[in-house]
Amino acid sequence: MKTVKFRLFPTEIEKEQLQIQFNQFRWYYNSTLTIFYNHYGHNNILNKNKYSNTVVRDILRKYDYVETETETLKFIDYVFNETKNEMFIPHWWSEVHSRIPRDY
Repeated sequence: MKTVKFRLFPTEIEKEQLQIQFNQFRWYYNSTLTIFYNHYGHNNILNKNKYSNTVVRDILRKYDYVETETETLKFIDYVFNETKNEMFIPHWWSEVHSRIPRDY
């Protein structure tokens, strides 16, 4: 196996775009973990060795993103909706990277 290292020298605009993409990936990863813990429970999530892409996709499509805001706090929750069949996108994203969410 061979490893290749290379350096990137992005412009300021590219740095901003990369930062937005990394933030979106991080947000979706953390949201996926939260949904899986809510769906399977903290004790049962490790009972299965693998989860296929289609299983993950189908579970994520059944949840709604709900944001409740008070004067000082913001509450984020993911609510199961059996009839829903589309990926959630938060309302505060003005521009979503073309690869997120990815439909299969």
